[in-house]
Amino acid sequence: MALTTQPPPVKIATPFGMAADVVIHGEERASQSYKKGAFLIDDDSGLIKENAAGYVDGGGVTRRTLGIALGDATGTTSHDVAIGYAGAYTVFEGTLTDLSAGTHTLAAGDKWQTFTVRKGTYNWYLDYNTLSANGAFIVGFKDAVGTVDGRVYFILTAACRGGMHAASGAI
Repeated sequence: MALTTQPPPVKIATPFGMAADVVIHGEERASQSYKKGAFLIDDDSGLIKENAAGYVDGGGVTRRTLGIALGDATGTTSHDVAIGYAGAYTVFEGTLTDLSAGTHTLAAGDKWQTFTVRKGTYNWYLDYNTLSANGAFIVGFKDAVGTVDGRVYFILTAACRGGMHAASGAI
């Protein structure tokens, strides 16, 4: 079953005491079409592209991320890319939904769980159907318990952070 609605983009959440978001810059790989909020990775040659695996779950170097796109891709090789850095203390805001059921109703038991982050048609979301050892660790709720496809606050686990190069490790 497909998602019943397209979730809003992922963004960096700032109500957790951080004074400012950490922004890093890279150069865009050719022919990119990602949208703001997409999880980005290096292409192992120094250029930035969307995480083509369609997952952020720590299941391998192609499933890691440097952070999220702070703007849409231009499609221009080597264009400057601003990235909201995925550090150990970076809190993101995203939608928790269920790809299999089409929606998910936010429940108290969702807090402190870790779910795979997936790409929808355009935007990324947390998939309730894929509880994982690595992925998005939910640390709070933006929306009230009982909200369908509610927004949550999450931190990416260490295995999900880093570049595509095997030696880049968790950041």
